[in-house]
Amino acid sequence: RRGNLSSTRVSSDVKVLPKIFKATTPREKDLSSTLPQLAPIKKPAASPRVINSPRKRKDEKAQSVQSSTASIFNANIRSDDVWEQARDLYLWKCDVAGTRPLSVPFTTGHSSALELARIGIADEDLQSLIDMASMVPYITEVNLMGNSFLTDKALVPLLICLREKSQLLAGPSLSRHHVVRLDLSECCRMGKDAIECLMNCLDDRSDAGLPHLRSFGLAKVQVPMHLCLPLAEALGLHPRLQELNIADAGYSSNRLGRTACTCVSELLRSGSLEVLNFGWNVLDRQAFAAMGEAMNTTPKLRKVMLQACSARSASGRDQPIEFFLEYLSKNDSITYLDISMNHIDYRGGLMIEDGLEKHKKLTELFISDNPLGSLGARSLIRTVARESAGLLRITADDCVASGSAAPTDQDYHQRYNMTQPGGRYKLDLERPYHRALLRMLLKACDHFRLNAATAFVDVHYSEGTYHAPQKKQDIWEVAQSGHLTATLFIDWAGLDLPPERDWEFDAFIKQYDKGRRMSPSLRKAAYVFSYWRENANKPAEQMMLLDVFSKDFILTYPQIKELASSKNSPSHEVIQRVLHTVEGGYKMQYMSMMVLQSISAYVFVKNQVQKLINFNPDNPTWHYELLLRVPSDHAVAERLMLLNRWEARLEVKLNRVDTSELGNRSKMRNILYRSRPLPTPDIFEWVMPDDELLEFDYVTGKRPGHSEMVLDAATFSRIQQLLEDVDLPEAAKLDVLRQASNFIFMTALQLREMLGLWKDDDLRGDCMLLYFFRVTDIHNEKVFRGRLTDIASTNKLRQRLGYLAFFPFIQPEYNTFVLDMSKNDQKLAANLALQYRNKEGDDNLRNYKYEDANGNEVNLPLGIPKSWDIVDNMPKSGRLTMTYICPPEERKFAFRKQFFERFGHWTCHAKEEDVMWWSLLTEAPDDVNEFMEFLISRYPDVAAVFHQIDGPGGNGLISMAELTEGINEMGCKKFKGPDEHKRIEAVFRYLDPGGEGTISKAEWMLLDQLWKEMNITLLEFVAFIARSFDYRPDVLGEAWQVLDDDKSGSISEQEWDNVVKGKLQYFGATRIIFNFLDKDDDGSVSLDEFMALDKFVDEATEHVMAVRNERRKTLVCDARDSDF
Repeated sequence: RRGNLSSTRVSSDVKVLPKIFKATTPREKDLSSTLPQLAPIKKPAASPRVINSPRKRKDEKAQSVQSSTASIFNANIRSDDVWEQARDLYLWKCDVAGTRPLSVPFTTGHSSALELARIGIADEDLQSLIDMASMVPYITEVNLMGNSFLTDKALVPLLICLREKSQLLAGPSLSRHHVVRLDLSECCRMGKDAIECLMNCLDDRSDAGLPHLRSFGLAKVQVPMHLCLPLAEALGLHPRLQELNIADAGYSSNRLGRTACTCVSELLRSGSLEVLNFGWNVLDRQAFAAMGEAMNTTPKLRKVMLQACSARSASGRDQPIEFFLEYLSKNDSITYLDISMNHIDYRGGLMIEDGLEKHKKLTELFISDNPLGSLGARSLIRTVARESAGLLRITADDCVASGSAAPTDQDYHQRYNMTQPGGRYKLDLERPYHRALLRMLLKACDHFRLNAATAFVDVHYSEGTYHAPQKKQDIWEVAQSGHLTATLFIDWAGLDLPPERDWEFDAFIKQYDKGRRMSPSLRKAAYVFSYWRENANKPAEQMMLLDVFSKDFILTYPQIKELASSKNSPSHEVIQRVLHTVEGGYKMQYMSMMVLQSISAYVFVKNQVQKLINFNPDNPTWHYELLLRVPSDHAVAERLMLLNRWEARLEVKLNRVDTSELGNRSKMRNILYRSRPLPTPDIFEWVMPDDELLEFDYVTGKRPGHSEMVLDAATFSRIQQLLEDVDLPEAAKLDVLRQASNFIFMTALQLREMLGLWKDDDLRGDCMLLYFFRVTDIHNEKVFRGRLTDIASTNKLRQRLGYLAFFPFIQPEYNTFVLDMSKNDQKLAANLALQYRNKEGDDNLRNYKYEDANGNEVNLPLGIPKSWDIVDNMPKSGRLTMTYICPPEERKFAFRKQFFERFGHWTCHAKEEDVMWWSLLTEAPDDVNEFMEFLISRYPDVAAVFHQIDGPGGNGLISMAELTEGINEMGCKKFKGPDEHKRIEAVFRYLDPGGEGTISKAEWMLLDQLWKEMNITLLEFVAFIARSFDYRPDVLGEAWQVLDDDKSGSISEQEWDNVVKGKLQYFGATRIIFNFLDKDDDGSVSLDEFMALDKFVDEATEHVMAVRNERRKTLVCDARDSDF
């Protein structure tokens, strides 16, 4: 024992210790010699056994305490002397008990706080201290945290000692000497006797309690079940208790049942409680609801810790913690809340946003280790950014790895979208999440100054008449039961665009984002961005924050620069994720891209955001393939979904006919998600996810006005020349055209010429799709439709644009329709064809065939039934195929124009004589095309051919015999062979669509339409050559030098095709041009034959040269003015 004592390190300030360390006499003699000043304690003459008698020791201790306490407060002796006597007594007791003295400030007399946290003392160590504690004048704090070896054997005497000391210090003048802190946390061997004694100490009705206790800890001490409620009552009734730590103290609902609710309520009865640590006590929903309700009656409560308190819901939803979170909006005192590890997902995140949106005092929130996911994180960051919320700091470590809403989740379609809150909602008001969702929707109505009673339409409530919620103390009081189904119509609230700007989609999107997305104030932005810096080494948290910015915020260029330039910041990820949020349009997007520090980073970001850069809201018609996990692609999809709803509203406003694919006014067609049709038939009810591939065609209802200015010839030629000269992939050229397409209007002939720049029909189709609604004379659309070389390409474009948008209203002749009767637009197109038949001639519909849904052909012996003239009587499925052919004399232009405006939504000011009546080479038989190739190189026009065949003084009609004779007299050898008569008959049948047996001059002029097609083809080729050689005088001579690369003096058809497409990069109708030049039909073109194109040079270049000369004069005048 002496060895243990001598090895103890004790401060040299303790004067008695050197005497003990030098002692060599027997123990009794040493102790007697070292304690001569302890007058109240006399050494008995009996054996050491008498000295160690508990009863005797207790009496002596009591005498010592009374004597020392009375002496101190009567100021008869100095306080230092009493502490020195108590210290000497402690050392003596340690030596008697054989324990090592503790070198702590209390035992050395330097502090009145008994701080023994986590030093591993046992009962014997504490018992030695109790005598000293009884002897010292007062004790202000007792901290035994973490001493798990302590039992009731030592704890009960200590508590009795504290009670007795408190009794001796009764009176207001000595209140500062009372015990104010008692921490028994982690004393896990503490038993019921100690807890009962503790309850007596806490009882405010007892004169011997601890009435001035401010802080109490009992964490990780399992309170016996029968004592949980009494202890809670004692704690709740304590008049001055401010801090309470009973984490993991056995107050779990699965242990106490309904008693846990009562315990929670009793604990929070205290009017003085400020800090509550209730963590690791697992509660059910009833207990959490009781806590939330009781918490709001504790006016001074400012700090609450509820780590790992929520039991996990068996269904995965309606976690018990949610019943507590619902009460946050009614609290006005809490400043700090820790709800880590409580299974809080995106539902709980929304409830936190709902509760803290206007909570001014709560500034810190710990919510780590919860499966918040992206949706939950969005709610938290929005709360921090709100000026009305007091929340400044959040700690959300390990919260983004899981918790995202899955399509199988029952609440997948019941989510709050701040930017697009409108939609159909089905709410179970017994669930706290659905109640919070309803409150958030009501707040959205408040934000846009809408009356909630009128904003919700088509309302159904399971418990009778539903009355709109009312506010009470600025909180929406919603029903607590029943099922509510309603549609919130709030999409266009706050949009103040005048009617004349309804079709300015870019301005509409900017104003919509400004009203729906958040822009943090300067004060709140500092805390939002500080969270970014605090997580500099946590990529998951940073990506989560960027995701929140991309979905809900508008950022300025300086803010994006701050994000990208901070330490350890992945600048390429920052830019590619939030580029679409930058305020200021394309200019600020460009500036943001310049923040990147390397070419590789720029290329990476450029590839990621390419679809965002190419997206043109003022001309959104395009085929989109968007990967929704890419933020910029997701932003494009959101904007198109928004435009889709906006255009549907405009169509209703303008009373337009619904020409959508599915009859829902949607401008989105052919929608595929994950390469499959949407799970819901209505795109307006579909909740867009955050992953997988979304593919669709968007076809706007926007149409150009009649006063739009088209490109002049020189500008259009310059654009074509740039597209031909620049060394870029074809797709990249189209991307450039998309970005500028909203500034360009063109004629049908210009679009036709531009289509000749692309190699294949897919690229031509994309170009036609891009500029189809930018053509000002769309009544001439057949002029450029002929650029598609086959029926399959035409049908593909018709499917993409829509069967009514691409319907040939003005010139439907020789169009073959294959229509799916289950689609709204195709059924309407079929009905239009029937209306044309009824108006212009029953025989105009030919080659018709109807197949049912199983693909079986249905016999129609009497033709297409007249009952099908009414849309509702048409079949709901199956496929109808038919071809429309109408002779010129039966054409009803006024009727066609009326349908064009009604179903095509165009405004047509053209008269019949303004229309370029056209025929496509793909519609005519090959024999007709060969006949035309012969005529165009020999005659000035087709009318001269008609008069030649009809002869002088003819009857104005050409029979089959006259046609055969006339062809032979012309010297046309195109049809020579055994089937000559059959081929000439095919030409005759084409020119006699009415089947009268003769060809009138009006019918013969169908060849004039083909003549125009071939003539314009030749003009386009010559214009292309002129552009390629910069309009030099001898463009044909220079072109021949390139074409005749082997210098043979002639070019075969195969060589022609290879050189024109390969070297000159011309992708027009090269075969027609070759056949025109090959006048002798020998299969080759000589220089003399090639120079036949000279007659087209002046016409092909006159407009461009005129504009160039005018500009040159202007430049000369400007130079003269400068010199002057």
